[in-house]
Amino acid sequence: MNDPEITDDVKGKLKKALSRQDIFGRVRSVEKASVSMRFRVLVEVKPQANILNPNQYPEILDDTLNFVSPFYSEDEKENLILNIKSVMGQKLKTFEVKHPFNGHFLVFQTSL
Repeated sequence: MNDPEITDDVKGKLKKALSRQDIFGRVRSVEKASVSMRFRVLVEVKPQANILNPNQYPEILDDTLNFVSPFYSEDEKENLILNIKSVMGQKLKTFEVKHPFNGHFLVFQTSL
């Protein structure tokens, strides 16, 4: 049996309804039931998404100060390097990391 497709309109309505705290946080009472219901959403961060995870990003060292910025083109990358180094100095270690969900980032790193 195939799941019915959910239209963008229905997705929008669900998103709007589920993001309202007054609807979401309410405890539901069911007449003649010995339990009350509460709907909760748990959010868990994926370890590979944590840019400070040394297993994913070993180049981001302990005891360093890091400025991390996304970029979306080579021109934007070069412009970012010029701007940051003009303010912070040329001694910053600069390298690129690729986040598994959010794309490419430039990291400017200095020791503490």
